[in-house]
Amino acid sequence: MELEIYPAEILRVRASLVPDPAGVAPFASAMLALMRSQGGIGLAAPQAGIAERYFVLGLPRDRDRVFVNPQIVVRSKRQIRSEESCLSLPGITVEVDRSAWVDVRAWDQHGEPFELRARGLLARAVQHEFDHLNGVLCIDHLDQKRRQRIADRLEAQKSYGTTTRTPS
Repeated sequence: MELEIYPAEILRVRASLVPDPAGVAPFASAMLALMRSQGGIGLAAPQAGIAERYFVLGLPRDRDRVFVNPQIVVRSKRQIRSEESCLSLPGITVEVDRSAWVDVRAWDQHGEPFELRARGLLARAVQHEFDHLNGVLCIDHLDQKRRQRIADRLEAQKSYGTTTRTPS
């Protein structure tokens, strides 16, 4: 398993539903390891080359979480702007407006359904990773001019071989 780096096509694909949520357990463990090796707090399956609807989170002072076929059922109207980075966009940090809290419905890696009201960093991470399942990157929340400058910078990094990929 390796980290997919922009402009990998899989990062722009709407991921498919997982037919058996319990079947993701071994992949979720590998994704958590990959995420940690890169210093991240979240990783969506498409970032690991898997076009399915699940993601993992490993926030500080929280337990590891797996969200399979997640749905954001309610979002707060209040937005909070904060910096975000993304493992698939190395060296890029952008300010993004996100809902202050979200109610999420999903399954865990054991096939058990759960509901969660996420607030703070957890809410931000859920929304960021959920976007990945729809082929949306944090840079897509920026205006076209800024998004293009970042895309050009990432393309230049790739051309000069300054991005790193995790070996399988």
